[in-house]
Amino acid sequence: MLHNFVCLYVPDTLQGNTKAGENVHLEAVRKVASELSAKFGGATVTQALGYWVSDAHGLIEDKISQVKSYYDTGTVSSADAITLAREIAERLKVEFSQEAVTLETEEGIDFI
Repeated sequence: MLHNFVCLYVPDTLQGNTKAGENVHLEAVRKVASELSAKFGGATVTQALGYWVSDAHGLIEDKISQVKSYYDTGTVSSADAITLAREIAERLKVEFSQEAVTLETEEGIDFI
């Protein structure tokens, strides 16, 4: 049974307060799912509604997609899995002009 995973929270807002548009969001989700699947063999996407407080815009409501992949530590090290997920999170942060992007693992949550 696999216990190790990486999960990226793909936002649907640009600059925290402007909706990215369904096509932009879906394209980003598919790209993340494709990258994680190529490395770990698959990914699952779950829709959620998240809230966070922006220094610039106050309370933000974000329809996020959680893209999650489990991996086998016998074939992929946790360090390599987290490095890949951090690189993807950094790219999402820039593409969506976010203050942070959430990365979740079995160890907890980090804001990239």
